[in-house]
Amino acid sequence: MRDPIQVFHLAIPCSNLDEAQDFYINKLGCKLARRYHDRITVNFLVIS
Repeated sequence: MRDPIQVFHLAIPCSNLDEAQDFYINKLGCKLARRYHDRITVNFLVIS
């Protein structure tokens, strides 16, 4: 079982997924995890 301190989820509403994806991936440098028709999932920080 994972330690609860290691798991974090945040949902941020947006009106344009393409703009949101551009911002988080290309401007902030996050990694795209998945893209669906109604949402994207990005990794803000990956700790190995």
